[in-house]
Amino acid sequence: MGREVCLPTAEDLIIMKLRWAKIAKREKDTSDVRDVIAVQGDDALNWEDIHHWCGLHDTRQLLEDIRAAIPPIDGSSTSAALLRDRIVLAQRRL
Repeated sequence: MGREVCLPTAEDLIIMKLRWAKIAKREKDTSDVRDVIAVQGDDALNWEDIHHWCGLHDTRQLLEDIRAAIPPIDGSSTSAALLRDRIVLAQRRL
């Protein structure tokens, strides 16, 4: 199609949603952060970058509260697989 498109990384989305959650106090933003972290997994995210920006925006405690509330996801579980499939489909539509 000849168009260049810039998309946010998972880290960008987490940082942005944390800022919005702090300002607007919307549950949707915190649940989005939780879902991105849960689907991406701790090993796939650049925590140094996330922690840097959370420190600048004073959202580090909110991040830690959200992370503490995430139950461990067994990669073989049906719900985890369905969630990952939905995200892959959404990405393909872009």
